[in-house]
Amino acid sequence: MLDGARLVAAAWWWRPDDPTVLVDPGPDVDAVGASRELVAWLGRSGAVQVEALSRDATLLAALAEQGWVHVRSQFELVRPADDLPAPAWPDGVTVSALGDDPAEVHRLVYEGAGWADVPGHPVRDLDEWLDLFVTGEDPAQQVVARVDGHVVGAAVGKVFPDGTGWVAQVAVRRDQQGRGLGSALLAEAFARRAAAGATQVGLGVSATNVHALRLYQRLGLEIDRDWMVHRAPSTM
Repeated sequence: MLDGARLVAAAWWWRPDDPTVLVDPGPDVDAVGASRELVAWLGRSGAVQVEALSRDATLLAALAEQGWVHVRSQFELVRPADDLPAPAWPDGVTVSALGDDPAEVHRLVYEGAGWADVPGHPVRDLDEWLDLFVTGEDPAQQVVARVDGHVVGAAVGKVFPDGTGWVAQVAVRRDQQGRGLGSALLAEAFARRAAAGATQVGLGVSATNVHALRLYQRLGLEIDRDWMVHRAPSTM
């Protein structure tokens, strides 16, 4: 949406469940009208899901007005990158950076660990997963855990330009869960990001994943943002 030559609002999606809505927060922008138009466009264009920050009252009102339904929340949690807990590895676990076979880690995430079984965790094929989490990133920032040579856990992510060390995925093979491996992977991943210059560390989690949320809070992470996931009225 343009105001003369100035771009004041935009919405786009590359798949129906992953749109983006942006509105210039400037006082001279009709944020209410722009939000209404963009939400209407999302519905017409076939988008089925959109996230809105819990503090974005204008976008939330536009979604509610047009029948979009809040179905769950996604939390972003952060903590300072100092005084991080040290990893406590279960017996028999060896740790390395990402090796020459990232497909092995991809299989662990989506098959061995059942990542996509959690609401809000989409299935990503190998090429998409590599583009999002691996390509162009420092392999030393990725943590891979093995038992008897087999990949049983992984934590992948990056350090953003603002100094946030982000863990995009942490996954543990089903038969290795409950041993403290997830906590150790996170602690190691956070330590590596701090060593690379991160000033804070963080990750995202579905509000419905209560077990994981409690784990992250025990590691000192606190909720920083609440992304409220809405479904289109046509899908309800």
